[in-house]
Amino acid sequence: MRRLSEKWLIVVAMTMPLFMLTADINGLTVALPTIGRDFGVSTTTLQWVINVYLLAFASFLLPVGRLGDIVGRRLVLLAGVAIFGAASIISGIAPNEGVLLVGRAAQGIGAAAFFSQSLSVVSNAFPAEERGKAIGIWSATGVTGAAAGPILGGILTDLASWRWFFLVNIPISVIAFAMVWILVKESRDETASRRLDIVGFVLVTAGLVGVVFAIQQLDDSSITSPGVLWPLIGGGVALVAFVLLELRLAEPLVDFLLFRSRAYLTTAVLGAISQWLFFSFTFFMTLYLQNVLGLSAIDAGLVFLALSVTFIVASIKTGTAVEKLGIRMGMTIGIGLMGVGPLIAIFLGTDQTTGVALVTVAYVVFAIGNVWAYNISTAGGMSAVADSKAGVASGMLSSSKFVTGAFGLAVVGLVFKTVENNDLEDAVSESGLPASEVSEVEGLLSGSEEAVTRLGELSPALAGEAQATVNDAFLTGLTAAMILNVVVAAATMAVGLLYRPSTRPAGDDAPSPAAPAAPPS
Repeated sequence: MRRLSEKWLIVVAMTMPLFMLTADINGLTVALPTIGRDFGVSTTTLQWVINVYLLAFASFLLPVGRLGDIVGRRLVLLAGVAIFGAASIISGIAPNEGVLLVGRAAQGIGAAAFFSQSLSVVSNAFPAEERGKAIGIWSATGVTGAAAGPILGGILTDLASWRWFFLVNIPISVIAFAMVWILVKESRDETASRRLDIVGFVLVTAGLVGVVFAIQQLDDSSITSPGVLWPLIGGGVALVAFVLLELRLAEPLVDFLLFRSRAYLTTAVLGAISQWLFFSFTFFMTLYLQNVLGLSAIDAGLVFLALSVTFIVASIKTGTAVEKLGIRMGMTIGIGLMGVGPLIAIFLGTDQTTGVALVTVAYVVFAIGNVWAYNISTAGGMSAVADSKAGVASGMLSSSKFVTGAFGLAVVGLVFKTVENNDLEDAVSESGLPASEVSEVEGLLSGSEEAVTRLGELSPALAGEAQATVNDAFLTGLTAAMILNVVVAAATMAVGLLYRPSTRPAGDDAPSPAAPAAPPS
């Protein structure tokens, strides 16, 4: 039996990186407008700063989880923390957006490696009677990181640089690495198969990246453009091949047979859509607060606290909501409340006082809905599977949420950018601005420092007119994007009502799929 102090030091070693990676997801959103101005990039590129992380995390979560069972959980933990720390250095010193995206992808890989092993390490360090408290602390750390991220991101961005939001991860990674090295004993599943579905991993990763890339390129190109068409076709073919492959394997990366359970399927859909709504809503609200209302990164982070604090309080009360409403109504109402946030956002304008007040109210309602939809759907999904399938079922739920978050941000971003561009073109053509100043207005749309500087040299009247034109185009695009989210939330509520508790957990009697010779791994 481990000494009491050693057990709790293991919890500390696991919670430090967890705080870091959850703070990173939410906190970076506040820094995006500043990153966009520094690099002179469009909204589409800023979406990739979020999406490349989500896709890397989701794609690697299942295979590195299985890798830990095979080669050792401690080894994968150490690799995850080291990769995340090194990737933070790359991101923090990135000279351009391309290097930043590479760093973000590597961060996602490191986060997946750590996240896939940390809970089992905490669980194994404690006897059954103390395990619940330790896991509760682990979970609460993730929530706290998500809550603290925006304000930390705002403070570092305004008082130092957005780069420090990455660089502060370095000492934390070093300390966490040392603690894992000293405290965590190596463990693996000796009964686990040595087979790792490398082909399936390559297919699903290539497919997801191809499809998301094609969707995000549609705002500048037609669907028949080679830069859109071929990634879309290639990604679609890869995803179809992935599904066909997984159905034939005895030990698939994704066990699609679990979706035969209506309970598991409906909870997976609701949990995934909750992340579609979360990432697309918070992304555009941050741009609105800073680019339209002119708030600083710190002020935007403070407004974000309305969501974060409500998130913590609602998480504590989730059990009460389940007791009173049940799983089906709890998660369905949660999705409905998440639709109220975008509905409020449709009425946003350029008045700072009203805009901040509306966003604050939207954040509070949205946060309650997010906690209910995410947490209750996860609990419902896990109750729908047999104990023997708990590991793969949990990984599938987590992966599907992050994949759908990336996909949702791409689709909503496409709607936003298409409508915004069309509105800007119409406004500029009707304004009678000289041709030499049209490019200045269009440059401001990207938010680059160079464009802002040039416009600042124009007369106050012309600069004000240009800014108003850009703000109106942004709000038009935002309205269209939020209408889409409201429709998605409403449709998902209907799916939630189909939930029925499983009488027999999925996987109890599911026969193993026919498995010809597996592809080389």
